[in-house]
Amino acid sequence: MQRLLPPWLGILCLSSVLLITQNVDARRRKPSVIESWYFTMGLAYTLPDYSGDDARFIESGDTGLQAGTSSIEDSHDSHITLSGDVAGVYWPFSNWRTLYGVVVNSTWDAYQGGKVKDMDQLLHLSVLASGQHFFTSLIGKGPFARADAGMAHFIHFPGDKNTEQSSRSGIAYGIGGGWAFPLSKNNRIQLSFLYHNRMYNELSLSTYQFMLSGLW
Repeated sequence: MQRLLPPWLGILCLSSVLLITQNVDARRRKPSVIESWYFTMGLAYTLPDYSGDDARFIESGDTGLQAGTSSIEDSHDSHITLSGDVAGVYWPFSNWRTLYGVVVNSTWDAYQGGKVKDMDQLLHLSVLASGQHFFTSLIGKGPFARADAGMAHFIHFPGDKNTEQSSRSGIAYGIGGGWAFPLSKNNRIQLSFLYHNRMYNELSLSTYQFMLSGLW
C-alpha cells in the first residue's frame, strides 16, 4: 500500500500556497491611495551648526545680534534644540510618484540657566517650496528624495531683560531623503534625514535633521 504524506507536510504546503496567493494579491492592490492633496507634520532630532562672521557672537554670548559678556554655552546649564516640519501641504503630479507643495520648517535653539526666565531662545522659521520624489511606483511607499528652497526668518528671544529682542531675514534651502511606510490606505509615516541651511547676511545655521513625520 502506498504511504501517505505526513499530515504536517500537507499543512505546510497548503500554508505556503495560501501565503504566496496573499502576497500576489497584496501586490496587485495599492497599499496607499492617491490623495488629491496631502498634509504633513514632523519632529526631528537635530544637530545645529552656526557659521559665518557673526557666529563668533553666539559663542561669546552676543547671540550674533546683541551685546553680551559670557559664552551662552558656558553660562547656561542646559541646551535644547528641536526641529521639524510645523506644517506642510503637498499635491501629487500625474505620475503618482512626485509631490510638490509648501512646508514650514522650524528650528528652536534654546539655552537655559537655573530659571526658566533665563532661557535664551533662538527661533528659526523657513517657508519653503518643497518637492518629494518616490522611487517606487507609488507616493507614500519606499525610498524618496526631498528638496526645499525658500525664505528664512530668525528671531532672538533673550533671557536677559536688559537685552532687546531682534530678528533677521534670509534665504533657506534643504536636501535629503528617506523611506516611507504606508500604515493604511490614507495614513503613512516617513523616516528621513534632511540637511537644511539658513543664511542671514553674516550668519548661517546648518541643521542635520533626523525626522519622523506623518503624511495624510
